[in-house]
Amino acid sequence: MKLLYVVTAWPRYAEDIITPWLVRQVSELRVAGHEVDVLAPSYRGQPSFAGEHRFRYFPARWEDLTHDRPAMDKVKDVAGWLKLTGYVVCGCIEAAWLNGRKHYDVVHVHWPLPHVVFGHAARLTWPKTEIVATFYGSEFPMLRKSALLRFAMKELLWPCKVTAISTYTRDELFKLLRWIWADVIPYGAA
Repeated sequence: MKLLYVVTAWPRYAEDIITPWLVRQVSELRVAGHEVDVLAPSYRGQPSFAGEHRFRYFPARWEDLTHDRPAMDKVKDVAGWLKLTGYVVCGCIEAAWLNGRKHYDVVHVHWPLPHVVFGHAARLTWPKTEIVATFYGSEFPMLRKSALLRFAMKELLWPCKVTAISTYTRDELFKLLRWIWADVIPYGAA
């Protein structure tokens, strides 16, 4: 199987402790014989490596929307919103370009707000690609604040396989988006 993991953060260097469960999942999938690539944002101009595609979304000096703190904590002013806009636009372009070249069987978006949009951009270049969207719960505060955002998420999730990291997360997601049902894959399960 050919898989593309779309993530907010991916280790920047060998000792970086960020998202260890995702690193393990990718490693175990590769050992099992699957071709797995990771699409992650660059951090201060960081380049891509084999199997890891870093997309640039802002000038390197200010490319710090992800890592160290949750991205949504950094979207509080005009600069934050500009970074987020660049993040979504550039991430969609990179996802579409990668899928056009590689024809992934599955694009697995972690933190669907905003990454589910990347999955749909990827499908534009290879419509046979399936989208899996995994919710962790960090999306809920923004979804609670905006009926428009809840409507958009429902529309974007309808063709996706939706998963949640816990029964609590699944139940909260169901309350927020009404008809969306998620299968539970426990947090950290490889």
